[in-house]
Amino acid sequence: MSTVVFHAPPPVIPGDAGPSSLAWADHIPWLGQTILITKIKHPFKGRQAVVKNILCNQDTISGLRIVVQLSHWDPTVPFQTIVLDYDDVVEAVYA
Repeated sequence: MSTVVFHAPPPVIPGDAGPSSLAWADHIPWLGQTILITKIKHPFKGRQAVVKNILCNQDTISGLRIVVQLSHWDPTVPFQTIVLDYDDVVEAVYA
């Protein structure tokens, strides 16, 4: 019987010049954020979704598109993901 021991990675410091600085540079703070779809006449307008990926250098005004996973449950298409323009969403904030 073998024993597997897991060790915690070293702490990541933004100014660190080590290999962990690459991980910090690729950090995308929008991942996992809940958003609302606000595009006019979009079939999912008003629905909530969770940001899964950001696509840079796109042919839009902002240059960004967002891959989101819809939060509503549809048994015919579970975990549906769609691509939206960055300008067609807002962050869902509840007070």
